Amino acid sequence: MPTWPPISRRCRRNGQRLTVKQHLAAIRILHDWLVTGQVMASNPAHAVRGPRYSASKGSTPVLSSEEATALLEDMDVSTVVGLRTGPSLP
Repeated sequence: MPTWPPISRRCRRNGQRLTVKQHLAAIRILHDWLVTGQVMASNPAHAVRGPRYSASKGSTPVLSSEEATALLEDMDVSTVVGLRTGPSLP
């Protein structure tokens, strides 16, 4: 695998840890497949692990109290759909 280290360094330099992790996973899966097909005796990429990646920040939109009030007031409860949807909202 002579071309892999430059790819790893390039991705790490750009801060794309997830990309490095995905590339390493693809190499591990390829070698697992080669071992299963008895093309190789063992998987050289078995112990290779990528950088840690965790998406700890989320961006869930939150309604303001005015927007929530407008949403509930605009609901048409005279129809079956309005009656069904109304109670399901928090």
